[in-house]
Amino acid sequence: MIDSIILQAEKAYGITLLGMLSMEYPKLNIILVNDLSELIAIPFSTLKKSRLISFSSSNIVPAKILGLLGYGAYNFHPGPPSRPGWGAIEKAIYDQDQAFGTTLHLMNEYVDAGPIIAINLFPIPAGCNRKTLSDLAFQNLLNLFTQHLKELVESTHDLIELPIEWGHKKFTRSDYSAYCIITEDIDRSELDLRIRAFQAPFRPAIRFQKDGTVYVLANQEEEYSPTLKSHKLHGHSFIES
Repeated sequence: MIDSIILQAEKAYGITLLGMLSMEYPKLNIILVNDLSELIAIPFSTLKKSRLISFSSSNIVPAKILGLLGYGAYNFHPGPPSRPGWGAIEKAIYDQDQAFGTTLHLMNEYVDAGPIIAINLFPIPAGCNRKTLSDLAFQNLLNLFTQHLKELVESTHDLIELPIEWGHKKFTRSDYSAYCIITEDIDRSELDLRIRAFQAPFRPAIRFQKDGTVYVLANQEEEYSPTLKSHKLHGHSFIES
């Protein structure tokens, strides 16, 4: 019998998922962790009687922790199997994919490499930007979570695997940052596409350098000091960094 579910999720999602679990299983012991330090602090005796569910978390769970979990660890990845790694949403927009999806998989010591349990696919709307696709992916991932919640909580056996392989190319944080660096001679369509795909809060800014000054894409909702240098590029405003 599974004594505890360790729920690892970003703060934006954790409370929602915790509420869903508590409503369905009011007597279940749920341990919500936001960062790796909280996970590492869980006693070994608890890990041996637990299953870890990770939901769109950037934490990389150490192999030692995975080995101590009595009922395994499963991850809800915000991307299809063809797009393992970081920035799946952004790269799908940039590559102008026609479809996107989410993946449930067993976790192992390698990122987005464990056996695949389930996938949900959906079409990407024409002209979709990062914010829209991110919202669609979260709802899709939440649906996947709901569909498999019962077996994740109640089954003490490994979940049935699908004969589907992950894509071989993983997009990384450094890859993401490289796409945010542009040159002043970039053409309009390429700049518009990069902004649609990669402009996001708390991510590397789209930027270029001119005469020793770095200019970053301006956020239209923020006010900037009039003393800062500014530059227009294909109708988009860039501000001195």
